[in-house]
Amino acid sequence: MLYTEKEKHEIERVKEAFAEHLRQSPDFELLWSDKVGYVWLTIGVNPLYVDTGIRIWTPAGLPAPQ
Repeated sequence: MLYTEKEKHEIERVKEAFAEHLRQSPDFELLWSDKVGYVWLTIGVNPLYVDTGIRIWTPAGLPAPQ
């Protein structure tokens, strides 16, 4: 298991709280990977790039919204 039930629940709770912010942000994406769990990406659309991929280990590891 990648996360404890409590960790996964907390990450989901934070993800839902900032869902609209993430949806509107052109700079970040939070994705699920069956291989490693949650991954935070720093992205750009003009020009298109993916700069940083960070595995989220715990709910506290989620970056603060900018």
